[in-house]
Amino acid sequence: MITIKRSQLLAMSLLTLMSAKEAFALAPQANKAAKPITATATPTQVAAVPFAMPLLAEKGRAYKADPNEANWSSFSTVFKSFLSDARTLRLTAKQIYQSNPILTDLRASVLDAHGVKLWTFPGNKDNHFIFAQKAFALSPAGGPVAVDTLEYPVDININDARIVHSTTTTVVVGPRNKKHTTVVEGPKFLCITGYKRTDGQIWLKAYKLAGSVLAQTTEPFAHVPLSLLQGGSSRAFFSGNNLVIGMGQSEPASSSANGDTVKTPVTSIPSSSSYQVVLKFEGNAFSLADKPQNDGPLSVAQFFVKTILEGRADIAKTWVSDPALVNITKYAGLLGKTPAKPYKLVAMTVIPGASVMARYRLVTYESQDLIIDIGRVKKETKVKGVFVAPSDPVARNLNGVPVGGPVPQLEITPTATPES
Repeated sequence: MITIKRSQLLAMSLLTLMSAKEAFALAPQANKAAKPITATATPTQVAAVPFAMPLLAEKGRAYKADPNEANWSSFSTVFKSFLSDARTLRLTAKQIYQSNPILTDLRASVLDAHGVKLWTFPGNKDNHFIFAQKAFALSPAGGPVAVDTLEYPVDININDARIVHSTTTTVVVGPRNKKHTTVVEGPKFLCITGYKRTDGQIWLKAYKLAGSVLAQTTEPFAHVPLSLLQGGSSRAFFSGNNLVIGMGQSEPASSSANGDTVKTPVTSIPSSSSYQVVLKFEGNAFSLADKPQNDGPLSVAQFFVKTILEGRADIAKTWVSDPALVNITKYAGLLGKTPAKPYKLVAMTVIPGASVMARYRLVTYESQDLIIDIGRVKKETKVKGVFVAPSDPVARNLNGVPVGGPVPQLEITPTATPES
């Protein structure tokens, strides 16, 4: 019995040694194979998986086969559900189009407003909504994405959008009349720009972000002059927190086959020969960046004359009570004119009880001058009247404020030489 037990123990020891040897021989290979897995298994390197929704393709094909409001309503309901899936936020627009070709067929367009993605279908007569996919309202657990449908006209093309942050400035007077200014960040606004396909007029829309709700508001664009929006062939876009309006000329009329004159739809950006107007976002609204430093009568008169001489009629119209007043300056030959010498604004007497705050004569030193009346229009100081008057020799000798004139040239004094 003892011999048998010893032999069994010897056999078991040999088996244990062989197993350990095999494990030692295989261990380096297992380590080599495990290294790549450890190196690539990081969360930041996991690629986004394409996401396709078969029902979206089905409803889209049904609408293409029979375009009507009922089929579009069915498609838009599924499309909203598609955008509500958190997986769509991890994909680029290109990846979404590749995974769902029906969106390309239906000319879907997307704009990233840095927190909200806006989906539209330009030119679709049955679509009346912008689909706002709110990335900022995504739940921490990765739940459904909030998607709003914002109503807008079918003849509008959306061309830019941006979320801007408003601020509130408070001045507190402390001990010894020391003033302390506090700037507090206010609500955010989703601002959208577009244009009418028929005549190129600018279209603006704004929504206040209250939690996860988009509430329509007019605050951000309340101070944008209407004359800038109704010029035609214009585009508005954002540069940081500034609103930039590119002013251009109207598209030329074209003739149809039957000889009728047809207005060509405006679909392109104005040419480089147009100029741009910048409106800065201050407080909670956009306002002209190059407006007068104060709204006093003289500042308004100076600014009005300056824009007239620079040929910026669209800007000048924002400072008059009636845009037709700018045509008088054109009739007088002053629009876009560079005078040989600076003109002069001379203050005139205002009749007591008149509806104007101040009256100025623009002395041109030529055959005719300009009379400019300044008054209050809806709590704003503007030009209320413009009149052409014969030149007054007496006014030429009165003190006034110079306006306009040629660009001054640098005078170079010749250096004296030994020969001289």
